[in-house]
Parts: sequence; structure tokens; C-alpha cells
Amino acid sequence: MLEVSVQKKLHLFHLDCTFKVGREVLAVTGESGAGKTSLLKMIAGLMQPDAGRISLHGRELYNQDNLDVRTQDRKLGYVFQDYALFPHMSVEDNLFLAQKVKDEAQVRELLGTFGVDPLAKRYPHEISGGQRQRVAFARALVTKPDFLLLDEPFSSLDPQTKERLYKEFHNFRKEWNIGALLVTHNAVEAQILSDKVLEIRDGRVVREKFNHLKGRILEIVDEEYYKELVIEALGTRLSVVKPEYFSFANYRENMQVAISIKPENLILTKDARIGTCGGNRFGGVVKHVHRTRRSTKVELQVGEETLLCALGLRAADRLDLKKEDHVVCLLAEQDVEILNTLD
Repeated sequence: MLEVSVQKKLHLFHLDCTFKVGREVLAVTGESGAGKTSLLKMIAGLMQPDAGRISLHGRELYNQDNLDVRTQDRKLGYVFQDYALFPHMSVEDNLFLAQKVKDEAQVRELLGTFGVDPLAKRYPHEISGGQRQRVAFARALVTKPDFLLLDEPFSSLDPQTKERLYKEFHNFRKEWNIGALLVTHNAVEAQILSDKVLEIRDGRVVREKFNHLKGRILEIVDEEYYKELVIEALGTRLSVVKPEYFSFANYRENMQVAISIKPENLILTKDARIGTCGGNRFGGVVKHVHRTRRSTKVELQVGEETLLCALGLRAADRLDLKKEDHVVCLLAEQDVEILNTLD
């Protein structure tokens, strides 16, 4: 069990977060600059809190009185956003460096687990992004950690590689029975990889909820004429254009899926007479309106889920949205991204 209660004065706000996570995945989400990575660094010992307490499986790692355990002694595996592999060292040497005592058998076993054993003698610039990510995970585990810290480890990968590595992450975590804290700005990633989601805003927890995947494929037409999907999500049926990397063989009727809707692709109107914008039309209720100099972000309650919509200044002024306003959401078929679940 990782137990965290930390406070830290940052440049724009005061970070104050308290939570617990066991042998599951807790996704920490929020906008850029919300304090996600700072929180991760404090847990790892790379940044010192101003006050609070951090413990792992009952062992204190930090308290505000007189304890601050060194990063290398915290028994935490850390996967960085850019993987942080040493470019002048081979794949296997990156893993050897992380070990306190060189153990070639363990390094080979881990590289084999992640399918990169043939790349052991290559350098980071000689392998693909997906392969570098696998190596980064292997290096994080070579220290036999009690918990994993993941700082947006999938953010730089293409959609096909992401989907493949999501499954690999799910499988190895089950095998290792290890908890993880996943920092991500990707709502789909949080939904399909985590057991619980912690949303932070300006350094404070604004929502904590267990994950309940809502999407289901309802209809699949004949493979020969396959053009689109119809899914049930957000309390309605959504029509979705088949992605280029979509594999018909991997899907079946009534299979659960996760969907991603980018805030800038959602169109809002108060006029119930307006059409379907390429197929999708559903209702929502305004829960929060955040205005900046360049845009307005609207938090919507749609069924049991929360959606974020980004509006231009003129559109926001025209709609003049307020909390509890009822709106109609319009969404083009091609703007719904669909991903497999991990069952």
C-alpha cells in the first residue's frame, strides 16, 4: 500500500494531495500544469515536499520531521515520459546500470519477457519508440521494485503501438502483482489501464472514482462490406468510422471497448432542432465553465460520464453557458476514437 499525504508550494499554486493505492493501478489525470509530475517526483524522492508523509507497505519514505529516504532506496520503479535511456549505452547495459549487483540471467529474463532480448546489444537510437518503451519498463523492474511510478510512458507512441503495449502492460502487471501510479492526460488511457482515477486541478484532488467502462459494440455488419461501428456509450448509441488500424478479427459482438473524444471535436448548441453533424447527437448538462484569454473549456455531464469541450472565444460568447445549462452535443463519426479493452 502506497500512502501519500504531501503539500508543496509550487510556482502557480499550493499542491496538497492525499490518497492511498494498493496493488492496483491509480491513474492521476488533469490538465497540463495541474501538478501531476510534481506529485510523482515527490513520491520518487526527486523533489522534496514542504510537509506531509509518504509510506510504502508500512515503511516510511518521507515525513516532514526528519526522514527523507534516498530515491535509490525507496524500492520504486520509475518509467519516464521520454524513457530516459542512456544513449551511449546498449540496451542491456542500461539494465545492468540499474542493478546493485550485476545479474545477467535476470536481465536476459526481463528482456525476454518484453520481447526485446534480440536487441540487447543495440543502442537506444537504433530501436523504435515501442521497443524503447519496453526497455524502459524492463529497466524499471530490474530493481525488483515494490511499486511502479509511470510518467506518461505511452504519450509519444502511435495509436497502433499504444494499443499493443497497453495489453502488454496489463499482462505483465498481473503477472508481477504490482501496484502502479500512472500519470496521464489521456482519458482513454486512464479508463482502460487503471482501477481508479484521481483527477487533480491546481494541485488539489477534485475527483476520485473507480473505473466503470461503459462502451459496448452492439452491431457489426458483414466483414466484406465493413465500413463503420455502432457502439453504446454515454447513454446513447454512437456511430463510429472504422479506424485504419482496426482489425475485424479482434472484435466480436457485445465486446466492451473504450472511446476517446477530443475536447476540440465536440460541438455544443442550445438549439434542439439542429441536426446530427455526421451521425451523433446527444444531450449534456454543463457542470463547470473555465474561461481563459484564448478559449473556454466546458465540463459536461453526459449520462454517468464527464466530457470536456473546448470552445473558441466567439462560440463561447454566443452560447453564454452557465452551470446547469442543458445543451445538445454534436459529434462527427470520424471524431470518436475507439480502442480495445484488455479483457
